[in-house]
Amino acid sequence: MHHCGILFILVWWLLIVGAQAATRGDLDGDGVVTVKDLSLLTEHLKASVSLDAGLLDEADLDRNGEVDPADRERLVDVILLRDITPFIPAPLLSGDALRFPSTVSAEEFFNVSFGLSNTGASIIERNLTMRLWLSRDAVAGGEDDEVVGTFPFTGILNPGASISASQRIRAPSAEGDYWLVVEVDAGNALAIPDAERRFAVGATPIEVVAPFTAQVATQVDVAPAGTPIVMYGNAVGRTGGPVAFAPVAIQIQSANFTQTVVAFADATGRFETTWEPLAELGGDFVIGAAHRGAANFPAQDTFQLLALELTLADDEVAFAEGGSAVLSGTLRNPNATALGGIGIDTSGAPPGLDVSFALAGGGATLAPGETKAFTLTFAADVGFIDSGVLWIPFQTQQGIRIERAIGVTVAPLLARLETSPEQELPLYAGALRGSARSLSLPIRNTGNAATGPIRVALPNLPWLDLASLNPLPSLAPGESGQVVFNLRPGATVPLTLFSGNVYLEPTSGAGLSLPFEFRVVSDLKGDLEIVVEDELTYFTAVQPKVAGATVRLRDALTRELRFEVITPVSGIVEFPALTEGSYYIEVTTPQHTRTERLIELRAGRLQRETVFIQKNFVSYKWSVVPIQITDTYRITV
Repeated sequence: MHHCGILFILVWWLLIVGAQAATRGDLDGDGVVTVKDLSLLTEHLKASVSLDAGLLDEADLDRNGEVDPADRERLVDVILLRDITPFIPAPLLSGDALRFPSTVSAEEFFNVSFGLSNTGASIIERNLTMRLWLSRDAVAGGEDDEVVGTFPFTGILNPGASISASQRIRAPSAEGDYWLVVEVDAGNALAIPDAERRFAVGATPIEVVAPFTAQVATQVDVAPAGTPIVMYGNAVGRTGGPVAFAPVAIQIQSANFTQTVVAFADATGRFETTWEPLAELGGDFVIGAAHRGAANFPAQDTFQLLALELTLADDEVAFAEGGSAVLSGTLRNPNATALGGIGIDTSGAPPGLDVSFALAGGGATLAPGETKAFTLTFAADVGFIDSGVLWIPFQTQQGIRIERAIGVTVAPLLARLETSPEQELPLYAGALRGSARSLSLPIRNTGNAATGPIRVALPNLPWLDLASLNPLPSLAPGESGQVVFNLRPGATVPLTLFSGNVYLEPTSGAGLSLPFEFRVVSDLKGDLEIVVEDELTYFTAVQPKVAGATVRLRDALTRELRFEVITPVSGIVEFPALTEGSYYIEVTTPQHTRTERLIELRAGRLQRETVFIQKNFVSYKWSVVPIQITDTYRITV
């Protein structure tokens, strides 16, 4: 009985509400929402019928801008009285009675007031936020637009009622026209369908003007680049009086340069600041002062900075004591005034190092726009040895001074022995035992002083000596020579590789250590027979040798493969007429363990070598087979 009473009251309320406002969802125009309207919406979603623009707006119950199955579900709820929202008349807001000054000063605080009206048919009982914009084009939300204030509304606003509000806001710093826009429901809490109705725009723009004017000047007329420029002036208000503590913007401009600095006035409206330009910034400059939000700055004074453009071909020189080096470059006068007295300041050069400057064509002047080449000559006394950075100031009689850092390296006078860079191991050769050969080594003095006599120190090898003089004659800078070695190994010298170092020691400069590798070889021959055996050779009645084994013969020093054969049924292989020397014997089969041994083959006889390889009687093969294991769980509660 209780639920029936509530249902009766609800139906009665809906009938009253329905008499006051149009009902959303009424697609057939009969004034009520019924199953017929649901059928029309369903057919539209199936594309069986088409609704015109007005009916599409009527069918968009959730007001999301499109008609979709969600609207159909909501229409079902309306018919079943589960959703009464479409029957409630929507509240509508409007902003009106905007009041504001027509002209304000930049960055000035001023008051604005506005009204807020409920033009809908239902009570507004929600928390709303009003937002105030200053816009350049009367449309809020643009890139240059600024939110200048917010106003919260938390009360009740009956249909037809209105309130008034005021805000104190600050004007922008940039001058120009701004439109005041009030966004009456910034969060769109009421879901007002027509977005334009959420904004109220002032009838005329607010003109933001400069709060003061300023005049700036400097006492500098012409000065070298890099000279600090003192600028001063006064800030005057719109009424003609001084403006205390005003932030004055000063624009400094030339043909290819613009910079703005800010100076703050004192209590009397006077300001002063010092601009420090870059050391090489020159040209004709114009200065003007205004409020920092000004779009344009007036030209109020001028001055000229004289510059000198410098280009160096390199930034470092290197030479030996007692010698010299030359560095070239160009100088350009970019000014409209001639430059004279062009030179360098050498007071920073250390004792023993002389630096001189010469301008092409002689003289020391540059006409306006003229470019000339120059040279810097560095000369060091004998005994002056140093390496570092030398700052060289270039200057003119007009006061221009620019500095450049030049790396200067003065090396001592020393000889430097080198061999041919193409050979990684310049002393590498083979020597036939019982014979003689010579080996030449080219050397060169790449230093800056003569070597003096060069002593050659040899290792303790009786069969190695010099065919050239020892000591060698002196080599002048850039001069080349040769060291000639004799290699005469006797018949008893081991057939192996001899390595070590030969040392060249000049009288002046550092010595040179040269690694060598001399291999003594023979041209005598011998025969080699290799017998391959395993366990079956010793523990069976047949005593077979190993057939099918791969026998490799390698050079003992280089590991180079010389021969490779397969053993026949006899298990014996022969290598006739081998050069005597050291060899590695390597024997392998799939059923045996690999075996390697070193032998020394003698000439003039048959040398028999037996190689035992271990047979693998047992083999292992591993494989992985995946299986599935079922997990079993027992749960006790």
